[in-house]
Amino acid sequence: MAENSEGKRDFTKFNGVNFPQWKFAVMLKLKQKKLDGIVLGYDRKPNEVCQEMEVERVKVTVITNQNEIDTWIDKDISAQGIIFYNIEPSFQVALKGSGSSNEMWNRLILQYAQVAIANADFLLGKFQLYKMYPGNETQSSSINLITPLWHT
Repeated sequence: MAENSEGKRDFTKFNGVNFPQWKFAVMLKLKQKKLDGIVLGYDRKPNEVCQEMEVERVKVTVITNQNEIDTWIDKDISAQGIIFYNIEPSFQVALKGSGSSNEMWNRLILQYAQVAIANADFLLGKFQLYKMYPGNETQSSSINLITPLWHT
């Protein structure tokens, strides 16, 4: 699903840790396929529009917008596939029983967005507790000492 024309993955599957990055990448893929409105719940499944007709003296109720409904269902199934197949199997269990791509998306947001926020808060707390190296008068000079480690 998240493969480019050369058959290589565009982004990493969700693995329980990379939710913010995965969410951004999947949303880009959904926007590219024009499926984001369905996943976010803006484009809802059309309601049936029924019309009574008489066929050979028998009254029959016909759904006049069945093609529109079928198109929406096909798009929703495509969106479900993009979401489901880009999650590691051990995390796919959280989506069991979802009836739509919107429901899948909301379950993932509820379950993993808070974890990502907690991780960000934890890292911010560690950063704020960061102590400068002795002898350095500013935090920037301490950061300059560790910058070479980023490039190794």
